[in-house]
Amino acid sequence: MKTNHKIWLTFLAGASLAGCADQEIDNIYVEKPASIAQYEYLNSYGNLKDYLSQRTGINPYFKLGVGVSAADYNKFGQVYRVTNANFHQITAGNAMKYASIVNDNGEMDFSTVTAFVDAASKAGVEVYGHTLCWHEQQNVKYLNSLIADKELDIDPNEKL
Repeated sequence: MKTNHKIWLTFLAGASLAGCADQEIDNIYVEKPASIAQYEYLNSYGNLKDYLSQRTGINPYFKLGVGVSAADYNKFGQVYRVTNANFHQITAGNAMKYASIVNDNGEMDFSTVTAFVDAASKAGVEVYGHTLCWHEQQNVKYLNSLIADKELDIDPNEKL
């Protein structure tokens, strides 16, 4: 008797699951997410630098450039691929600035910049140098250490 109950229970469970599998749902519309629609729209265009070179009357020496994070470009991911496909020149966002190169004890580290320039050169993209000295983004800790033990003569009567 117990065996019959198990067989019938198994049969009913299987029948109910099989019955659901054959049902179709009609008239359901799901919109594409906006992000996918935007990518499809952008993908309908060619690469930017190819688009410019096909236009007549544009200066053949015109270079289309972009600023990117050197660290992101050096990962050889999406930033690398999009940059190489669309631009003639690139500039490292902050990697070539003083604060990014000089550490707290005054030692210079050009490894990120060197990798950036090497990767761009191999990809056939020109590198446009960036500002070495900037009104901000200085390594203040190191610069202050240079004058920490120096006495400064200050004239209280001097007008600034």
